[in-house]
Amino acid sequence: MTYIDHIFESDSKLIDLVGSMGLSADLQWLKGTTCYHIDGKIYPMNTPIELLKSPLRCT
Repeated sequence: MTYIDHIFESDSKLIDLVGSMGLSADLQWLKGTTCYHIDGKIYPMNTPIELLKSPLRCT
């Protein structure tokens, strides 16, 4: 079976298509997270505070 890696809540045409096929209950809405691996450490990057705590700097 083939799975779509991800869709967004704004992908209304795809969501409507899934619904028209009777498969809406098969959609799984999971919370996505982002992080970076820098110098052997993992830094979460999901909130403004987490971004400020990271070693990444805008120059």
